[in-house]
Amino acid sequence: MPGYNRLAYGIYSTVNPHTRMLNTRFTNTSGTTVNHTMPIVILKTRKGLSREQKRRIVSEFTKTLVSTTGITPELVTILIEEHELEDIGKAGKLRCD
Repeated sequence: MPGYNRLAYGIYSTVNPHTRMLNTRFTNTSGTTVNHTMPIVILKTRKGLSREQKRRIVSEFTKTLVSTTGITPELVTILIEEHELEDIGKAGKLRCD
């Protein structure tokens, strides 16, 4: 993407010269290109969290970032990526084994 630096596969960033905020552009799972201002928190976890647990995680992460950095909650984006245990390896073994 012109004017953007690649952070990771499919995730690009640039600094807005007027606000000095880091803007990020990525394509979500539905194929839509999304623009976000940092911070973006990516939580990678095992499958199985309930919707209520996800709500609490998003709420608590947001509160922590707001109280620590002084940003507004509207700037915080949290992505939760769930993975099957068969897709996670630790200490040389699959977590499902």
